[in-house]
Amino acid sequence: MLAPRTLTGALIALVATIAPAAALAQGAFTAGTTGASDPDAGAPAQTPDAPPRVLRFAEADYPEAERAAGREASVTVELTVTTEGRATEVNVVESAGEAFDRAAVAAVQRFEFTPAVQGGQRIAARIRYRYRFRLRAQQGPAQPHREPAAVLRGVVRSQDNRPLAGATVTAQLGTAAPVSTTTAADGTFRFALEAAGAYEVTVQSAGLRPYRSRERLYERDDVRVVYRMSRPAVASNTTRTQQPTRSRRGNDDDEQGVTVRGVRPAREVTRTTLERREITRIPGTGGDALRSLQNLPGMSRAPFLSGALIVRGAAPADTNVLVDGTVVPLLYHFGGLSSVIQTEMLDRIDFYPGNFSARFGRAMGGVVDVGLRSPRSSGYRAVVNVSLIDASVFIEGAIRPNLTFAIAGRRSYVDVVLNAVLGAFDTVNLTAAPVYYDYQGVLEWRPHPKHKLRLSVFGTDDRLEVLFRQPGDMAPSFAGNFGFQTRYHIAQLLWTHDIAPTTQGRFMFSGGLTGLGISAGDLVKFELNFYPQNLRYELSHQFVPGARLNVGLDMEWNPGNTRVDAVRPEPGRPLSSAPRVTTEFTGSAYLPALYAEAELTPHTGLRFVPGVRLDYVGPTRQWNLSPRGSARWDIDRRWAIKGGIGMFTQQPAAQEYSRAPNNAFPGQLIGNPNLLTQRATHYTLGFEHIFSPYINVSVEGFLKFLDNLVVATPTTQLLSQNPPPPFNNNGSGLVYGAEVLLRHKPSSRFFGWVAYTLLSSVRRDAPGGELYPTSADQTHILTVLGSVRLGRGWEVGARFRLVTGSPTTPVAGALYDANSFSYVMLNGMRASARNPYFHQLDLRVDKTWTYSWGSLSFFAEVLNAYYAQNQEGVQYNYNYTESQPVMGLPIFPNLGFRAETTIL
Repeated sequence: MLAPRTLTGALIALVATIAPAAALAQGAFTAGTTGASDPDAGAPAQTPDAPPRVLRFAEADYPEAERAAGREASVTVELTVTTEGRATEVNVVESAGEAFDRAAVAAVQRFEFTPAVQGGQRIAARIRYRYRFRLRAQQGPAQPHREPAAVLRGVVRSQDNRPLAGATVTAQLGTAAPVSTTTAADGTFRFALEAAGAYEVTVQSAGLRPYRSRERLYERDDVRVVYRMSRPAVASNTTRTQQPTRSRRGNDDDEQGVTVRGVRPAREVTRTTLERREITRIPGTGGDALRSLQNLPGMSRAPFLSGALIVRGAAPADTNVLVDGTVVPLLYHFGGLSSVIQTEMLDRIDFYPGNFSARFGRAMGGVVDVGLRSPRSSGYRAVVNVSLIDASVFIEGAIRPNLTFAIAGRRSYVDVVLNAVLGAFDTVNLTAAPVYYDYQGVLEWRPHPKHKLRLSVFGTDDRLEVLFRQPGDMAPSFAGNFGFQTRYHIAQLLWTHDIAPTTQGRFMFSGGLTGLGISAGDLVKFELNFYPQNLRYELSHQFVPGARLNVGLDMEWNPGNTRVDAVRPEPGRPLSSAPRVTTEFTGSAYLPALYAEAELTPHTGLRFVPGVRLDYVGPTRQWNLSPRGSARWDIDRRWAIKGGIGMFTQQPAAQEYSRAPNNAFPGQLIGNPNLLTQRATHYTLGFEHIFSPYINVSVEGFLKFLDNLVVATPTTQLLSQNPPPPFNNNGSGLVYGAEVLLRHKPSSRFFGWVAYTLLSSVRRDAPGGELYPTSADQTHILTVLGSVRLGRGWEVGARFRLVTGSPTTPVAGALYDANSFSYVMLNGMRASARNPYFHQLDLRVDKTWTYSWGSLSFFAEVLNAYYAQNQEGVQYNYNYTESQPVMGLPIFPNLGFRAETTIL
């Protein structure tokens, strides 16, 4: 029985051979609690102790056509306020037409904020902001209406949460005359203040202790507060409380509250998170968010059309992919042309190339942590995407305000396109017909502000049928069909809850089916089905500001069954008449783990995250302790130093420790049940520097020592009189290098980056054995990309990649085997040759139209624009006397449309 990691490895091995003058603009944003999942801790995100505030307001240019027509409007945008107080990833969520939308977005991108603060540390926060366009009335010599510099409003409540009517609220700025008002029947009050600054606020009500507070208001601020008053005898309740923080609302009293989501600082030293505009507009990705990962530092180029994730020189099977805590066996469909989860369903994509948190385990390489987003809480939204490769649909909406849903589905017609491409190669002697589909669904219920329940389903099915038109030179005895299918279908229940203001919990359970099927004519038929189940629970508690402890349980159980029906070669007999061997076995893998991790901020800007993880590998009956830790020091607003060290373990693949009998070698087992757990020790050290609000650089060095690596025993030894086990732990390895990411974050017109990785990845199969580079040993990996907005909805971009060719093993010659009637290849020195450098230019153009009903966008891409002849390997004739290069992707065009509409 193969585990999910084994399925990924099998996939790669088989397929690889395949973002004012006469007008006045006003804005407002709101803050409050949310039950959205925390992208870092897996616990519910907490409202910041101090939400962002507008420090510098930028007035929008009123669209001339709209002003001439006398039209006014409001545009609601969603944006991220960074730890530097900059507005990024500004997206329109409530449109007023293209002209108003573009003016509002351009203005908000020029805002400056005070960053949100959580536990004494600056954090990024996601907020919504309503930008209002209002025309000033001009009536002869009359003066235009004077807007207040800031607004302070709120509600006064009693200790038992009843609104207090008739309470006197007084606000005073320095030595200026105080202003007073009386609360209404519902306890509300409002001040339109003529100046910004620090106000002393006093609240008085008969029979209650006077309440005093200090409120800092900035220009254009609109702050809502909640004051609670108590009787004099109850001294412990005379202090001001917040619910749980101040919330900010716009000037319209009927405006619906929207949320700010505080993002806790990452537990990992290195986590790369891209903004939505970047991940959907990177040239060469077709607008697929998950394909953007292939352009980050630390990510090696995968073999042609494989879609593998090769992180910092690790094998693809050494990197885990999770969806809200559930491990999935693959991230991309056949050929890496599309990911298995639609972009519209994604809340976040976090990429950890090494030294990841203790909540992640069973992996020596990296982690890709994907989160599904919460559906919209009002109205409905639909998105349709159509490209040359596939088509998809996405629908989300609110059944009730606290009950929401989102569904998505996609199906390919890549078989038509790929067959046309393969037909251009004279050396291709096959006809392929791949097809895939995927789906995702979310039903989310919030029965209480402190609780969120989510039921999710997601799955994928990929099928590939290859028909060899005639026997090939390499294997004259083989012709017929080659079939390949992989699938998974998973249901997941997620519950996030606030146990107390400083304590949160997150529960997740998932179960499903994963399958793999392979057939090669009459030579082999392989079927695998397993039923993975995953249970996670994490408890997070903040003892004091700057000290938080996270403890968790992470359990996996993988029962499954395998059936292999294959030809067993025998001396003197051709394969067509060789006997068949059928092997069937069932098994399961029980993999529980416990972990604990602290988040310590002893001083502003200084952060330590020590952790430990304890794993048990049921099939081999082993306990593994993995201590790890990281640290980060934000020296000032521009410089930061980061580093980490940790131990990471990974159980052998299921067939490597299987106790099932091996019918091909009577008396032997398929695996070695005494194998040890593979182990890696990670070291990282680097720095970050912010040149400007948009431009920053990150430099990081990494070193990994690998030991107890599983190595297959040579077949010649298995045929000996006293054969050793088929697998052993004699392997070891070393990976080291450096990564540089120079990034221009999205501005109103441009985003882009330069990513460079210097890498060495070597292995040896036995102590003192030959040291050889792995297939992931790509010394230089350079990616340069950028995208520019030209105006009127047009955007153009380009991506250039330059990568050292992968190592290959040359063929030294061949011997004729009269028993099998075929030639046997003789290898030269292992991994002593390389493919030539890979280089490719990809181009992209986007156009967006905005209408009253929604928006329509178009994109066109050209992959390998200058038709680079990139060699992916070498193909030989039947007796290995002649060879020719196997070339990669030719010029490949792709285009598509995206339509979006919203019904409020």
